[in-house]
Formats: sequence, C-alpha cells, structure tokens
Amino acid sequence: MSSAGNRANGHFDSNRSTSRRNSSSSRNSAPASRKLSNFFQALEFQGSIMAGNILITLAVIAASLAAVQCMSKPNFCNSYDCPPFDSQRLNGFELRSYGETMWVGTSRVVSSTSSSSSTSSMFQKLYRYIGGANSAGKRIKMTVPVATKVQALGGGQFRYTMMFYVPGANPPTPNDSDVEIIAMPARDVYVSFQQSVRERGR
Repeated sequence: MSSAGNRANGHFDSNRSTSRRNSSSSRNSAPASRKLSNFFQALEFQGSIMAGNILITLAVIAASLAAVQCMSKPNFCNSYDCPPFDSQRLNGFELRSYGETMWVGTSRVVSSTSSSSSTSSMFQKLYRYIGGANSAGKRIKMTVPVATKVQALGGGQFRYTMMFYVPGANPPTPNDSDVEIIAMPARDVYVSFQQSVRERGR
C-alpha cells in the first residue's frame, strides 16, 4: 500500500511538476512573442515612413522636371534660337515667364529714335560679334528677337540700345569695346492678343 501510494503520489507529483513547467514555459514564451510582434510592427512602421519619404522625393523631382520642361522654346522662333519661357493664359493676356538670359548689346546716343543709319550701324556691330569677333573666335547662329530699348535723356537726346539673345550661360567677350554682354534678370511679360506687351521684372 505504501509503495503503491508512493508510486501514485509520485505519478501525481510528476504530473504537477510537468504542468508547472509547461505553465512557466508558456509565461516565458508570451513576452518573447510580444517582443517579436512589436519588432516586426516597428519594422513595418519604419518601412512605411521610408516609402512615404521616397514618394515625396519622387514627387518633388517630377515637379521640378515638369517645371523645366514647361520652359521651352516657342514654336514661332522656327529654326532660330530664342529665349525659352513658361506660358500661362489669363483673361485677355498671355503671361510669359522668362528665366535669366544672356544678351549681347550695343548703345548709341541719338537725336531721333527713327535714325536708320544708327540702327544699321548697331546691327552690324552685333552681327560681327556673332560672326566671330569675340574672345573665343566663335561663330554664333543668328537668334531672335532683336531687342531694342529707348531711353529719353532730355534735350531731344535718346539712348538707343540694340541687343541679340545669346544662348548659354557664359558667352564669349566681345572684341569691340562698344559691345557688351548683358545679363537679363528673370522677368514676366504680359502679351495681349493684339501683341501689345507689358513687362514686369521679378
């Protein structure tokens, strides 16, 4: 009886011991499972942030490329180089937004803005520049438009300036001291459908 009882008790104690071990193992594995779950959740969250940042970066790049592509050479320039601009249609007007551009120009003080001899002389100076009369000896294709500016000096005198557009950021220096390189800042130009123009610097 005692031996059988001991065996019975031993069997009973063994079962209780096994139960305690299983319970302890379950308690130990639960925190580990939670930690692993939290770890993967953190990875997923960080991955979402990284994906969001990548999407934002791609959106900024796409917007920048679109802005560059919008500022393009207009069709009416045909085969000539001309200043590129971004165009918007407004009420009765077209808004042309130009970036900074480079020009070569020459000026002369005249008593009449309609002096054909003065304008012809200035045109020839600029034409010689693009023909190779520059520090690089470089020939530059004719561009459009030929821009003119008239400034009243008083006493019936006017300063007449004529300019050719020059593509690129660093045009060669003119050989003629009467000719200069002019950096035109970014500007907005309003053009009506009747081709009248109002200009606003930016």
